[in-house]
Amino acid sequence: MVTLMNEMNSQMPDLPQAVQIWVNWLMFTFFATLAFVRKHKTARIVLGTMLLTMPLALGIYAMTHTVHLIAAIHLLLWTPLLAYIYKVEFKGKEAPPTGFYGKWLIIFVITISISLLFDVRDIYLVLMGLK
Repeated sequence: MVTLMNEMNSQMPDLPQAVQIWVNWLMFTFFATLAFVRKHKTARIVLGTMLLTMPLALGIYAMTHTVHLIAAIHLLLWTPLLAYIYKVEFKGKEAPPTGFYGKWLIIFVITISISLLFDVRDIYLVLMGLK
């Protein structure tokens, strides 16, 4: 598994700098979840999703040796995660959660929403043979 992670990470320098920055931001928002897991069920769900995403992404990479198809795992796991967060944290409430948790949650939702748009693009490019 370590060899796969090293191989996958070796492709990162080939990606545009903006993509590298985005991946680092994405990881930061996921790891920031750790600050809230004790008190918030949604944060525990986010952490569980992240922990499930990692081995599945490595599995996809092991089969394809391209980082672009990891987008399929993101779409499969993060789309329901977004729906869950919306239903539990925002729907039917007068105001979203507040404090640092609320700020993190909004930033997280925006971040993975943008990431999912990139993932749809990546899947399209792979299907068209452009990646």
